[in-house]
Amino acid sequence: MGKVGLVLGSGGARGWAHIGVIRALEEAEIKVDYLSGASIGALVGAIYGVEALSKLEDFASEVDVDYLLSLLDISFPNLGLIDGEKVVGFISQFLSDQNIEEVKIPFRCVATNFLLKKEIVFDSGSLIDAVRASISIPGIFRPFKREEVYLVDGGIVNPVPVSVVKDMGAEIIIAVNLNSDSDAEEADSDGYPYISQSDISSEKIDEESKERQEKEQQESGIVQNLTGRYDALKQILPNDIDDWIPDPKTGLNIFDVIGNSINVMEQQVTEIKLQIDKPDLLIEPNLMDFGIFDFHQAKPIMQKGYDAAKAKIPEIQKVLDESSEASN
Repeated sequence: MGKVGLVLGSGGARGWAHIGVIRALEEAEIKVDYLSGASIGALVGAIYGVEALSKLEDFASEVDVDYLLSLLDISFPNLGLIDGEKVVGFISQFLSDQNIEEVKIPFRCVATNFLLKKEIVFDSGSLIDAVRASISIPGIFRPFKREEVYLVDGGIVNPVPVSVVKDMGAEIIIAVNLNSDSDAEEADSDGYPYISQSDISSEKIDEESKERQEKEQQESGIVQNLTGRYDALKQILPNDIDDWIPDPKTGLNIFDVIGNSINVMEQQVTEIKLQIDKPDLLIEPNLMDFGIFDFHQAKPIMQKGYDAAKAKIPEIQKVLDESSEASN
């Protein structure tokens, strides 16, 4: 049977769906031989590659807004709003100080050379540094500096890096695109649900309304926290930084503007890239109800990934069987 490559695309908090996808593949006993990832896909892929996915899954299931706020090491916004050192500390919880070459499942990830506007593929060196570079959302995180080169989010140039895993030697490629706006086919939630069937009832509309209200309250907490931090900065900065805070009329803030802009851009780049480097199988969870900063919505996002992957299992198995027959 041909070697299987798994490609985990970019998409911020939507990347929790990758965990559900991987669990569905494991449940079907589909072995992954090569891994590539961009941005959040690099993070999940690296952690999966070192066999620490269960730890990340447990973390994601419990993460709340307070913890997310604790990761915000606000910096003067010359290169990014967040310095990123606390995020490196977070990554280090799951990835030991090892090199990419030592990952059990062969792994590569992509970043973007900010000044030269070109793709950089990490195939050796520090695993933590590679992931830190790949997740550096422009405008949010300070770019990662390596040997006088400024690196930002790999999703900018290659949101679903099929070409990378193909170069590694993968013969059957399964790609996960988190930024599709199409309605993905989903399997029924059973077998390994993140959300129990009792959550899917005649009261679903009321539940969704309640979730929206809770989300608005959580976002309000984030805004208040950021406002408090920025009020202190306003005392020492010569320029007005009110534009960093959400406009009370529109509810939009700098995170919304940057996040939505990146999402639109990555959708367009992904469409072009997938036409050039077509995977054998494409999994596209329906995640349009989730923003790229909704990290506290992990359970429903993981469920979306699991359901979308499970719906594709028969198709994946067919391709694997055909490959096995051809090799005999």
